[in-house]
Amino acid sequence: MTKDEILAMKPGKELNKAVAEHVMGRNVVKDDTFGYMERHIIDNNSVWDNLLEYSEDMSATQLVTERMTSLGHSDAHTWDQYGGGTYTQAEAICKRAILVVLGMFDE
Repeated sequence: MTKDEILAMKPGKELNKAVAEHVMGRNVVKDDTFGYMERHIIDNNSVWDNLLEYSEDMSATQLVTERMTSLGHSDAHTWDQYGGGTYTQAEAICKRAILVVLGMFDE
């Protein structure tokens, strides 16, 4: 994925999938019955759950902010302003998080 491809993504499944994989470090699969699922590791056990709407739901986006803070990005709580109003708050946080994790963010 290039920086331009990431910035062109719209809120929804593909952006949510990219966040789950690259930022949250989770495996994502598409199940014929349940749709997109992400794997969480809880107490060394694999738990599959519906893919969270990271780029659409601010409560899910909060998990992204918490993850980035735990990785040493103490300013992650301000990333909702990324793009200067071009993106929704959730979308801005998700896009910047992906760019940072992939080493593509330049201020």
